Amino acid sequence: MTYAVPLVVFETERTSLKAQKIKQKDTVDFYIDESQAKKVFGLLLERLARKGPPYNTAHVPQADMFLPTNLNKKTREHATFLFVLCLWMRGGVESDTAAAFLGDMYQEEPELFVPESYVHGDKEQTEAQISMVKDALRRYRLDQRVDENACGWVYNMRKLARFWGGDPRRFMDDRPDFGTLVRRIKSRRADRKSFLGEHDREGFMYFREKMVAMLAYFLMDADLVPMFYAPVPVDFHVLRVLIASEVIRVRGKSTEETIGVDFMRTTVLQLAREATEGYCRSHRVSPIALADSLWLLSRTLCRRNPGNSGYVTDSRKDPNWKGRRRFHGPKWSVEELAMPGKVESFRRSCGLCPLNGSNGTCAFNVVSGAYYVAGQLRPERLRFVPTELQAHFLDHPEFQGTEHHLIDETVRFAPIPFDDQGQEA
Repeated sequence: MTYAVPLVVFETERTSLKAQKIKQKDTVDFYIDESQAKKVFGLLLERLARKGPPYNTAHVPQADMFLPTNLNKKTREHATFLFVLCLWMRGGVESDTAAAFLGDMYQEEPELFVPESYVHGDKEQTEAQISMVKDALRRYRLDQRVDENACGWVYNMRKLARFWGGDPRRFMDDRPDFGTLVRRIKSRRADRKSFLGEHDREGFMYFREKMVAMLAYFLMDADLVPMFYAPVPVDFHVLRVLIASEVIRVRGKSTEETIGVDFMRTTVLQLAREATEGYCRSHRVSPIALADSLWLLSRTLCRRNPGNSGYVTDSRKDPNWKGRRRFHGPKWSVEELAMPGKVESFRRSCGLCPLNGSNGTCAFNVVSGAYYVAGQLRPERLRFVPTELQAHFLDHPEFQGTEHHLIDETVRFAPIPFDDQGQEA
């Protein structure tokens, strides 16, 4: 499997028809800057193709290292394992940890992953099955949202067995467009803990657009279904890159005026899906490659950037504090970010990033605390870069240009030696 990164010029900005309908409830007009998307995505895909940092050491949650050794690859069992794993990809838990713990569960109790074993029954039988799964999840430290996930596990397994032959590959073996896939999988019940919809062929508990895209990503990456165009799974990490690099912008506002605007809107989520799927279609790029290039960048380099650290009051650190977790803004002032210790952190984050440099493709600090604690997604301030790093990294050829590259998925994550400055060792 190869991923092409050709150069194609397309329009400078677009606001989708779907986004326009949703936008009516918003007071801010968001749009996709297509020329910026072309620049940003091209730089990231080029670095991914060369296996440069951070892609030389980063890994994804569905990597072989997290899969159980008794799981038969490229089979129905493999697809079902990834289908179940999606329940923990809704946020709030480290994806690697969830994959590893679920792998332990499969290693010891693979019978729990057989859809046909969750037959339809009365209320008492249903509660017994949910309780069985809940106990198993707790045994393997999968406590996060355990009540919801146990319920979703049983509900989804029943529908999978009854209508889809117990095989998640059937959702997309006809290479559907994403809209069709969403209609097949997305949850349709307002009360998601209700089993009233288990007699419907479509609609799986807790699956929204992000999780539908995540399942497509998992199955295509594992070569379990034919490759087709789909948006990347849009989560905080993907949104942070799209906002910080100004792929999604606010119409009529300058970069400076955008600081403090809350991007956590349905409009922005829709635009993020359209920006990524549209780029893949226009450039004939695999959505797997684009998803990896965006998600792994934020999860590794952006996370280590001290400018993206936030101050959160947490009751777990103060037993006498009776309130709830609150986000209070960036943790470090600009003066503190210029201190030697923080400069070294910049060297290991922004200093290795393909979006750092005179190309001007990263503008903001976007702090995760505002998202996970306050439910907001906003640029906190202009991205700070120490002066000494600017002189060292800006205009370096390592961070410039977009060329035509082909990459082999079998070596996508193969390590190659780089020193701390991003140079080949």
